[in-house]
Amino acid sequence: MTTRDGNDQREWDIGLKGVEAFLNTSYNKSTGRTSLEVLYGYNPKFHEGALREIAETEDNVAWMNPEQLRAEVRTSILDSQAKYKKRFDMRHCSGDTLKAGDIIVMRCAPDHTSEPTKTQPRYKGPLLVTEVKPNDT
Repeated sequence: MTTRDGNDQREWDIGLKGVEAFLNTSYNKSTGRTSLEVLYGYNPKFHEGALREIAETEDNVAWMNPEQLRAEVRTSILDSQAKYKKRFDMRHCSGDTLKAGDIIVMRCAPDHTSEPTKTQPRYKGPLLVTEVKPNDT
């Protein structure tokens, strides 16, 4: 706000209404709609009212039923969540599941002494798994 209105730090509250209007009329990527449009069913006209009237898009509808909009938003959010989950799962793998009785070795951090760490052991083990707790990997 200081770059838009100058460097006067004492008049920060003058532009708050404009900032609030910009935040409430910005489009959400997941829903494809503004927060005011989902809440009230229409996009209010602030400074760009004439441009919005000229624009010939299907979003140029005066009012839509908010319940219908919320249902559309709900389905688009669920679709985008499923898409993001699929993308997350492609890049991440699940951990190894262990059973009681498995023999494992653990990688250990080297001790930082004044001597070189090249000759220090890199693994601890073999270790025997005695108990597996739920949600434990």
